[in-house]
Amino acid sequence: LITLISLPFFFKDKIMDIGKQELNKHLNADVDFKNLKLNFIRGFPDATLQVKDLYVAGIDDFKGDTLLKSDFIHLVINLKSLFSDTGYEVKKVEFSDTKLFAHVLKDGRVNWDIFKKDTTQIEKDTTKSNFKLNLQDVKINRTDITYLSDSGNVAAVLKNLNLALKGDFTADSTLFTTKLKVDTLDFWNGGVKFVNKVMLDVAADINAHLKQKKYSLANNTMKINAIPLTLNGWVQLEDSATVMDLTLDSKDVDFKSILSLIPAIYSKSFASLNAGGKVDLSGFVKGKIEGDSYPAFDLKLAVADGIFQYPKLPKSVQSIQFASHLTNPGGSLDKTVVDVSNLSFNMGGNPFSASGKIVTPVSDPDFDIKALGKINLGMIKDVYPLEKGTNLSGLLDVDITAKGKMSYVEKNAYESFRFGGGIKAKDVIIKSDGISQDVVVSNADMQFNDRYLNLTDLMMKIGKNDLTAAGKVENYLAYALHKKTLKGDFKVNSNYLNVNDFMPAKEKEKNDSSQMSVIKIPKNIDLTLTGNFKEFIYDKMNFNNADALLKVANGNLTIQKLNVNAFGGLMALTGHYFSENPDKPKVDFEIDLKEISFAEIFSQVKTLQKIAPIFDQAAGKFNSKLSLNTDLQQNMMPVLASILSNGSLKTSSVAFKDVNALTELAKSLKLDNLAKMALRDIALMFEIKNGRVNTEPFNIKLGDYAMNLSGSTGLDQTIDYAGKFRLPDKINAGKFQNIGFNIGGTFKKPTVKLDIMITVTSIVEEKKSEAIAKADSIKTAVMDKGREARDKALLEAQKRADAILEQAELQGERLINAAKAQGDSIVAKTSNPIARELAKKGAEELVKQAEIQAENLNKQARTEADNLLKQAESQSDF
Repeated sequence: LITLISLPFFFKDKIMDIGKQELNKHLNADVDFKNLKLNFIRGFPDATLQVKDLYVAGIDDFKGDTLLKSDFIHLVINLKSLFSDTGYEVKKVEFSDTKLFAHVLKDGRVNWDIFKKDTTQIEKDTTKSNFKLNLQDVKINRTDITYLSDSGNVAAVLKNLNLALKGDFTADSTLFTTKLKVDTLDFWNGGVKFVNKVMLDVAADINAHLKQKKYSLANNTMKINAIPLTLNGWVQLEDSATVMDLTLDSKDVDFKSILSLIPAIYSKSFASLNAGGKVDLSGFVKGKIEGDSYPAFDLKLAVADGIFQYPKLPKSVQSIQFASHLTNPGGSLDKTVVDVSNLSFNMGGNPFSASGKIVTPVSDPDFDIKALGKINLGMIKDVYPLEKGTNLSGLLDVDITAKGKMSYVEKNAYESFRFGGGIKAKDVIIKSDGISQDVVVSNADMQFNDRYLNLTDLMMKIGKNDLTAAGKVENYLAYALHKKTLKGDFKVNSNYLNVNDFMPAKEKEKNDSSQMSVIKIPKNIDLTLTGNFKEFIYDKMNFNNADALLKVANGNLTIQKLNVNAFGGLMALTGHYFSENPDKPKVDFEIDLKEISFAEIFSQVKTLQKIAPIFDQAAGKFNSKLSLNTDLQQNMMPVLASILSNGSLKTSSVAFKDVNALTELAKSLKLDNLAKMALRDIALMFEIKNGRVNTEPFNIKLGDYAMNLSGSTGLDQTIDYAGKFRLPDKINAGKFQNIGFNIGGTFKKPTVKLDIMITVTSIVEEKKSEAIAKADSIKTAVMDKGREARDKALLEAQKRADAILEQAELQGERLINAAKAQGDSIVAKTSNPIARELAKKGAEELVKQAEIQAENLNKQARTEADNLLKQAESQSDF
């Protein structure tokens, strides 16, 4: 007994080291476990080995994938084999509290393919493996299995799987006694959930011919939820194929067990449900699975005159008819035919019917689907036990028809494709303790055909939030089925919309941006949105009278117009939000702010706490125009170092409270009341670049004081400003009226230094200005005196010139008059007509010569006058 108790302590480390070496030697994976216990008494004459916290994790492209994690593994080992050189003989394996994740990448590689295939990868070791399997008992307890195929867009989740398998794994033939139970099974294909929380319970004897790898089913029972089934037949595993011949025996199936496939019914008082009707269920699978070739299969399910009712409820669902047939002759899956020829029922006097058939589902789905009927939601409480606090009412009217091939949609051959109908909702009310706010749809009318979907009217409320909408989209079938571009436009209006009401509870509790993620706008959406919101609330931001025109296209959002009452004033915004690269989203906005409250915008916009922390201590309003270009983080907050912005800010008056920089400046200037004064008439230009907010020099009035300031604030809260402070005239500071200063440090811990050189420079500049002014005065006096002398000389010269011109003109006139008189005298003295005409000619010639002489006199006079004026001007220049 002492030996059996003490020996495990000597073997423990040896077995632990050997186990880790064996696993890592043969596996391309990261493998480890934390603890190991060996016991010779519990399973005597066998030894028991317990391994705790085993995990197998992927490497390379599967890094981060945990293939297997098991809290507890129990092994039973032949005790004699521990003392032999032939290796340890394992007889039983039991896994408990295990999670298994099976992952298939898009290129087909799988994360469970971890065994080393290349012998060069295995360390050279001439010894045989130290473990031998002589299994007779395998158990798996409380295990969750997740399967994910990226290549096939397929997923499956099994919760709480329990398996017990007994038999001789070393024999050529054996009988395996098998028990399998799965609490829930979920299955998705192509993003569509085909199986929802199905329970499996299987008990079977399996005749296993291990050499031939053939397994025959005998004495087996199976339950899928409440449906009892039996499978007869066999399955054989070949090198590259699986051959099977299985038949479904369903003689004990009734309509109530069929209803268990509906999760809502199976989870609600199913045991007390009364149900009746004729059921026919049969099926088989026969043939070979090899490559893309599949066996033939056939499954039929029919229900005639079904009815069900909960004992405590007044009404039943009646006249349930269902006929379905799933068949494939074998070979390609494209030969599969899915035919639901009839689905109909009557609930509270409202009939509903539907049918559908799909052929060639792989190559070119060809379908024919119809649905017609009315559903009175107010009747549901009479046929189905709703949760306490749940209330439904209203009427749904459905009329849908679809017939054609998928290729018709892809080729826009809508003339060959028939699709149309509509869905109407009237006075729908949904109340439940499971939803925080009541949903009320006063009216909804959606009509559609093969080309477009038209929402003519939507009026709804969710709690206090209201919404009306109308719009039309085109190409929606190609969008839904083949991710083609969806085009359309919508108009949305609301009197009150609080986005916070629709956020998850955890996000609302944190009330910060840490839970936000990038808003990814699909690239295949081309929509124009027009919206008007009387009151719109998001996070801490409150907007009123929002009027917006938005364009969504190519993965981006363009804000063509957004006018809104915000932050105590008015905001107009245009620009773009880019998400075509969701890893690096960014915005580019133009913003116009008018009469904005410093306090309100700081409390509502978190980015300002970094960009402009002084807003937190400011009271008053401002106007601003700015451009903003920045990258965004994955939580939609700006990447501060990437911000590029420039603009202006104006305010007529702003008061600051407890601004450390102003307080320190007041202390340095010995002006205690300075920090409490309101700043007036501020107008500044700013630029945000390389992580700093830079301002050009601007003037500030503080009561009777004046200040000129320029510098920058870092997004890391550092400050660097230089300024001039001017004391009012009434202080009589003389030459020291202007004081220079510098502000550094951080916003919370500023440093202030007075700069005396500013004052000295100011005095020098003042003296310089006085000297220049005096010189200008002397120069002006000299110039005035010179102008007076010049004007007098020019006046005298002008008088003399005028006299010369006047004298020349008088002399010319005398010559002309004398010539005329002489001519007249000659003509008068001549009586002969011929002589008289000659005298007239001579008289005209005398006058002409006199005029030439007069003109010459005038020319000489003008020349003399011009020379006289020029001489006077040259003599007066200085």
